[in-house]
Amino acid sequence: REAVVSTQSTGINDFNADAHVNRTDPLCNVDKLKPVLDHLENPIDGLLQVVHSKELILASVGLIVSIAVFNWSGVSVTSYLNATTRMIIDSLRTILVWGFGLCVGWENKNPRRIGYELAGFVLLLMGTFIYKDIIIAPAC
Repeated sequence: REAVVSTQSTGINDFNADAHVNRTDPLCNVDKLKPVLDHLENPIDGLLQVVHSKELILASVGLIVSIAVFNWSGVSVTSYLNATTRMIIDSLRTILVWGFGLCVGWENKNPRRIGYELAGFVLLLMGTFIYKDIIIAPAC
């Protein structure tokens, strides 16, 4: 008969806190994990959650692919144009992700909060433009 022990919740990794670990599996030996389970961050538990969840595997693969495409497109833009254009496009990516989040309902649609976020984005762009000498700021 196998003994099954529930993993300890880590606080941050509560996504799969009720997962069960098989004590006979060498990758899931709870006795070896005990010193790690007492910390807030638990990379072994996180890895176990990814290995045992199709959704997390798909999300991880999707993240890897999106980062690879982003880096490839960044290198392509830099080789054809210049690094300034790449930085501006990178800044615009932020507002595209934010706008997508608003459209699908992931973001808070409070008008005051949206105003603060837009002001922060404009400040980010202005800082980028001044840093790259696209806008020349007056000397103080």
